[in-house]
Amino acid sequence: MLVFVQSAPSQLDGPFYAQLATRTRQFVVLYLNGGREDRHVIDPELGFTPIFPSFDGTYPALALAAEEDGGIAAAIDCIRQWRPTHVVMQDQTWKGKLKIALACRAIEARAIVRSDKNYISARARTLPLRWLEGCFVKAGFGNLAPVSPLTANYYCWRDQTTIWPFPYPSSEAKFARNESYNEHRYAERERLGIARDTLVYLSVAKFVDRENPQAVIKAFARVRKNHANTRLVLVGAGSLECALRNACEVLRIEDSVVFTGYLPYEKLHLAFWMSDVFVHLANNEPWGGSAQDALVARMGLITSSKVGAGVCHLAGNLSRFVVDADDIAGASKVMSELASNPASLAAFAPAWGAVRAGYTAESLAGWWADRVICAPTANAYGDNSLCGLQ
Repeated sequence: MLVFVQSAPSQLDGPFYAQLATRTRQFVVLYLNGGREDRHVIDPELGFTPIFPSFDGTYPALALAAEEDGGIAAAIDCIRQWRPTHVVMQDQTWKGKLKIALACRAIEARAIVRSDKNYISARARTLPLRWLEGCFVKAGFGNLAPVSPLTANYYCWRDQTTIWPFPYPSSEAKFARNESYNEHRYAERERLGIARDTLVYLSVAKFVDRENPQAVIKAFARVRKNHANTRLVLVGAGSLECALRNACEVLRIEDSVVFTGYLPYEKLHLAFWMSDVFVHLANNEPWGGSAQDALVARMGLITSSKVGAGVCHLAGNLSRFVVDADDIAGASKVMSELASNPASLAAFAPAWGAVRAGYTAESLAGWWADRVICAPTANAYGDNSLCGLQ
């Protein structure tokens, strides 16, 4: 049995749990959210509370007190009572995770922590501090579940038997093209006054300096000079909105830029389906789930070198689509390359396939069900040495 300990329902992890439940019922999710099914904390960058999907009741879950109100102790009580084989921790404070890890050792359960490079984009640690941090994580927990190979490489982790995949997954069921794709694609374009044959760049970002939407506008302004049949769609909200609108007027591209405002997650896929190229030039974006969603939707992708998903997925020949956050000329160059030859979007096919194979809720649920819970189909992946259930 697995126990997942999470602070609150998430649009990223919820689809994973729902998919896992279609394969096995040998798990339960403990939400340390005070019994609330929604997120109710105001996002300081947006200035309001984001609208998250409603709780998915298709998988086994139990709501406990929030961490600051004794949720860790309540989770430990459940773990001691149920005696699971594995406990996966995410989103808690390091102190809370270590308490759970110690409780796991007492009952010989395997403690797994999802470790991601949350601060690498903002400040890369020097090698001694990085090494100490990596040792701390390895010593405190039985296994590691990094978000991507970037994490393992950053910490110089080489022992792959203790590193399990647990990225921030995209929902293939939501973002992949289906039989209604074209209908929705052209209906959304018509609603926004965008012609069918226009190349559409999409940015989904908070309008704050950290996500750097002003760079996308500046790069698009350069593209627009030579490629009139292009549009930029900006999905988001934040304190910079007035400044961004003014910038469009100064650059004389206001008629080619569409501001949609904030879109809740339940409608977000429609923006992806109507667009062709996702552009995210963030100054600091440790992962960037929307950039990954764009690849599931079979879009082109251009990101800054501070976007983890971009660096991870745009490898090899696609690495030229990763630019520095302040490199406006470099961003406009690759944006223009795709505008000159829209058929070149097919070059992203390797990234589309790689994401769908290992970074979606569906593929990830299959891996965990087969390799961790050790369902009978585990042999399809080979050796079961990671299971710890022999």
